[in-house]
Amino acid sequence: MRNHTGSTHLLHRALRNVVGDRARQAGSLVTPDYLRLRFPFDRGLTTDEIHAIEDEVRRIIREVPARHRRVTCR
Repeated sequence: MRNHTGSTHLLHRALRNVVGDRARQAGSLVTPDYLRLRFPFDRGLTTDEIHAIEDEVRRIIREVPARHRRVTCR
């Protein structure tokens, strides 16, 4: 990912893929070392859901083709 903002979008997509459309992003905190996604939900996530979201993020990353950029050093 080029930046953490893209990571926020990826995490939100994975969250909705796992628990459904009722999980809506209500805010986020993005720092160079930390990402937090806030979303209202009627209950806490189960351990299985957390693992499924992690797996979904990994699946999405694997499916996106890598972009290569050649840089010439002078």
